[in-house]
Amino acid sequence: MSRKNKIILFIVIGLLITSLLVIIFKPENTKKKKETKSENTEEKEEKPTEPVETKKKMSIAMVGDSLIHGAVYYDANLTAGGGYQVYTFEHMFTYFPEILEKYDLRYVNQESIIGGKDLGISHYPLFNSPDEIGDALVKVGFNMVSLANNHSLDMGTKGLLYSVNYWKNTGVINAGAYATEEDRDNIQIYEKNGIKFAFLSYTTVTNGLKPAEPYYLNIYSEELVKRDVDEARSKGAEVVIV
Repeated sequence: MSRKNKIILFIVIGLLITSLLVIIFKPENTKKKKETKSENTEEKEEKPTEPVETKKKMSIAMVGDSLIHGAVYYDANLTAGGGYQVYTFEHMFTYFPEILEKYDLRYVNQESIIGGKDLGISHYPLFNSPDEIGDALVKVGFNMVSLANNHSLDMGTKGLLYSVNYWKNTGVINAGAYATEEDRDNIQIYEKNGIKFAFLSYTTVTNGLKPAEPYYLNIYSEELVKRDVDEARSKGAEVVIV
């Protein structure tokens, strides 16, 4: 091969190599590579989404007092039954169910104690109400009852313990009066809609009457309330209703 032909061959090969390099390193390809790298980097740097906080809600309706005076018995359609008057109170609460059903917790203060028929049904000044008033309150929708008030001791220890037992058997949340010291000191924690809560109840006066045992009835003092609230909080109560 002549010298001239060799030079021409080298020039052709050089041009081919140059063209190939231009295709490989074309700005558009380089741009695509950069964009791909950038996208990959963004995916890696994307922060994990924080969990959305779920709000927990609980509603409460509070009513009081359920205090049965003499005139109320005349409206209770009393009828004779085995030497004991049977009373009907449901018609006095006609509009309650449709109102109460809107709430999670439905509180009532049972002012006149349900002390049992053996002690005799009575009204002012020493009250003793029949089981039927409690039955009616539960039937219309109340699920939380306070047992501590100035009439809690109207029927003495026997009446108070009957009341405690009655409400315990209804399954309704209750507080304020207790059969044992253990029950009084064991603050109960309940849960509704994922919210843990405690229910406490106290009375400031007892109309001059005194409980046979201090744990029978919660008589208000700052020390007692603080102790109970602290106990409820230590057990996980997020809400304390007093």
